[in-house]
Amino acid sequence: MKKAFSFLLFAFSLHAFNAQGLTIYGEILNNNNLPLPARVYLKSVSLSGNNSLDSADVNVFGAYTLNKNVNQYGQYYLFVGKINYTVMLSPNEPNIKVTNELGDKQKIWIENSAENDAYKIYKEFKGYYEAQIMASVHSGLPFDTIHPRLKVLFGEYFEQLKQVRGFYPNTFTGSVICKMKQFASADALSKQNNTLQFAREHYLDSIDWSNPVQLEELSFDETFMAYVSSISDTSFASFQKFETQLASLKNVDLAIYKYYRRQVFNFFMLVHQEQKLEYFIRQTLADNRIKEVPVLETQMNEVKRVLPGNSYIEVNGRAIDKKLLTLSEELKKNKLTLLVFWEPSCKHCRESMPELSRIYNTYKKKGFSIFAANISDEEAEWEKIISDNHLEWTNVILQRDPNKKDAPSSYFVIYTPTLVLFNKEGKILRRFIGVNELDREIQKQFKL
Repeated sequence: MKKAFSFLLFAFSLHAFNAQGLTIYGEILNNNNLPLPARVYLKSVSLSGNNSLDSADVNVFGAYTLNKNVNQYGQYYLFVGKINYTVMLSPNEPNIKVTNELGDKQKIWIENSAENDAYKIYKEFKGYYEAQIMASVHSGLPFDTIHPRLKVLFGEYFEQLKQVRGFYPNTFTGSVICKMKQFASADALSKQNNTLQFAREHYLDSIDWSNPVQLEELSFDETFMAYVSSISDTSFASFQKFETQLASLKNVDLAIYKYYRRQVFNFFMLVHQEQKLEYFIRQTLADNRIKEVPVLETQMNEVKRVLPGNSYIEVNGRAIDKKLLTLSEELKKNKLTLLVFWEPSCKHCRESMPELSRIYNTYKKKGFSIFAANISDEEAEWEKIISDNHLEWTNVILQRDPNKKDAPSSYFVIYTPTLVLFNKEGKILRRFIGVNELDREIQKQFKL
């Protein structure tokens, strides 16, 4: 990682600035004679949880003055009526002028701000080059076509980043964001025989893991999660290498540690890659630093309990005929049982019913069953959906014991529908699986 200039080391540390009074002088142009908003709002965009909301009155002429104490660089959303605009605030720029056309997302002008000038230029070419790079990566074209194209695109992109860094060296955009995006020198890039592999190996090299101010703007998240997404398509060995890289990082700020551990955890739950998720959880829980993030530690332990290979946790429910039924009884009667947590008010749940019905009817004679638990109190609508859709599997409305942890919490249900697949012995086969993956998984389990 290249050394930063000494004055930048001071300028971009978390406590580099005492809170500075900053004033936004705003003017709302209203050429279309729309109703003026009574107030404008300024909301921070923070990945670290340092969220704030400020506001100012708008006078009859569309003018306002918004005062804000700022102690570090950051990205903000300025809400004017129904539109929000992106504004960068800096302790080095105590007075800026913001003019916008009411109702038009594209028409905003920010004066007296090198920070916003730099950020506007950066966003324009960043959007173009990153879209072209991703299109090339996912094009399916042969290597000898992709490699030279990526080399050209990254080369041009890096040159644009270099120019912004040169023209705006004392801005957060120029000295932090653009530096973070330029993960290699032009010379190093020119020597590569496999640009895609090189990018995957070095994409995070220019991130300053000790600088939490990066969490006050979305480029850090975009950069990190683009990398995480790219390795989700690679081998388990590649993922292990990535985790080893994370574990070897030195001087990582706690806010950044908390951010990236949570992001990877959430991502691999959402994409249903349980092997990588289990490995990541195991490695994280073995790291003593997770003790400093107790909420995340608790959540990881809860997910660990319901990953494949673990035994079922009992679910109790009441059927339409008032009979009490349990998941354990269902498991004993079938080779495969699918537990479904759902709610009648959930649109995705209702939309999934036809496909679940098709799968159920296809495999029920082979020993496949569904135990569907309504986790809401919507009893009348629940019964109507069952009747209208001819849902013939086991349907229950969840029964909760106030003295015990309820089933959705035990299975770490964060959205509906949530599916959990079990074998006859009650072992979890899949905890994170979508309806679109279910048919293939059942065929695999039945060896069809």
